[in-house]
Amino acid sequence: MAIANGADFNLLDSGAMVGHVRFGGGEIVIDKYDAASKTISGHFSASGKDETGKPEELTGGRFSVIPVTAQ
Repeated sequence: MAIANGADFNLLDSGAMVGHVRFGGGEIVIDKYDAASKTISGHFSASGKDETGKPEELTGGRFSVIPVTAQ
């Protein structure tokens, strides 16, 4: 799934916010759906700019065993 509308991320260090990035594009890929436990796992990447306009890249992001529910 492509990130079409953008996304905002706060950058944290030990729980304290140290920056903010507005991502304008990227990709989220679901690599595994476990029907028995109703969870997903996958990876993601994104590109955008921080609050000063500096370009930022997010690569190699991963998520695992995230519960999913019917809406």
